[in-house]
Amino acid sequence: MVSAIGAALIDFVDRVYESKHKHLSRSIATCQEYIFNHLYESIPLAVLSDLVGLHENYLSQLFKKETGVTITQFIQQEKVDEAKKLLELTSEPKTAIATKLNFYDQNHFIKIFKRYTGLTPKKYRKKNKFDALSFSKS
Repeated sequence: MVSAIGAALIDFVDRVYESKHKHLSRSIATCQEYIFNHLYESIPLAVLSDLVGLHENYLSQLFKKETGVTITQFIQQEKVDEAKKLLELTSEPKTAIATKLNFYDQNHFIKIFKRYTGLTPKKYRKKNKFDALSFSKS
């Protein structure tokens, strides 16, 4: 059985590989890699802009053009994907997960999570919680 940390590392490597092979410009690939590495922090546009040396407005337009989503949408999707893993693999309270992933508050977390998954974090956990006992019986 793969540990939660092992699963997270495998996922991280897969994401980095994908981001490098989507034919993105160096600036956008750099932004995506920064986002992957800083999911548990606030990621202001100004930080990304400084990182790649592009004006914020131009970076936003370029990111949308190359990825099809805004930087905010990309960050939110990545944070929701991480939250899904935490909900499945840990028993950490939803409030702690929301705080860890730097959502404004629990209500904001629930709203964004539901936007991307169609479920509240509570319903998602109930539906997808990893059950070690049922897994070992299979």
